[in-house]
Amino acid sequence: MTATLEPKLKETVEQAMEKIGASKESELCRYLPSSEGGYIHHFTYNKLKKTSPIECVDLLEEFILKNKNPKQLDPRPRARRKTKQPELNLPSDMFNQVLKLAKEANDILHLVSLDTNLG
Repeated sequence: MTATLEPKLKETVEQAMEKIGASKESELCRYLPSSEGGYIHHFTYNKLKKTSPIECVDLLEEFILKNKNPKQLDPRPRARRKTKQPELNLPSDMFNQVLKLAKEANDILHLVSLDTNLG
């Protein structure tokens, strides 16, 4: 893949990999910031190399080569997963019936708890 790239990009990638001690080119991604926060995804990095090699060289130089101590960035914060709660769409008469049963059950539980307290 790197054989078809511009010589400047290939040289910059090799220098950056050597500086951070990377064994794979995709490890460079963790040092390049994303606009959404965190580091860029390796697919985004590969697309950037193909579509805009000059911008890719600039990023590698700015965040790895010209930086005295390049630091790995944290991954982008992920969205919290929503818990699925069942939705009960009951007709009003059914809802009232369920509410009535719940009230009766609560009264029974109240009587049972009084009975155990007395015994």
